[in-house]
Amino acid sequence: MKSLSSSIATLATLATFFSTISSAVLPTTAALATRDSDLAARGYATGACGMHVTLYTLSGLGPSNQNAEFAVEVTLKDAKGVQIGHLDKTDLNPSVSVDSQLPLTMEVASYIDINSLSTEHITFAYGADKWSENDTSRCTVGGLARAPGALVQDMDCGFAC
Repeated sequence: MKSLSSSIATLATLATFFSTISSAVLPTTAALATRDSDLAARGYATGACGMHVTLYTLSGLGPSNQNAEFAVEVTLKDAKGVQIGHLDKTDLNPSVSVDSQLPLTMEVASYIDINSLSTEHITFAYGADKWSENDTSRCTVGGLARAPGALVQDMDCGFAC
């Protein structure tokens, strides 16, 4: 009998322990409701946002690319991977702004480096945060593919939002 009552006492102690831990660690219903209402008011999940960019090199496809013209298509996603902004294929002359649910505008710009063999460069700016597609800690860039009248390159980049 002692072992049965001892087991029951142990189970009761464990139940109290787990109840105490779960109330301390797990968010309350009120906390979850507040978080969800904050998210709804903001319109996006904060943290590490991302974007997918398709770069189109429309002309100047020769070796010098001196007369290259670019267009971009941009999709912005929040920290949960939900699309919060999109820019359809738009000429990049020399920059475009991507509107979204974010408080700041994503700026995408191109520049040509005449001292480089790789003359197409894309830069990004979200507020004071600035980087280029060459920043391998923030962007993954795919290879060039031919499409009718253009070279196409896809890239994915991340930024704090």
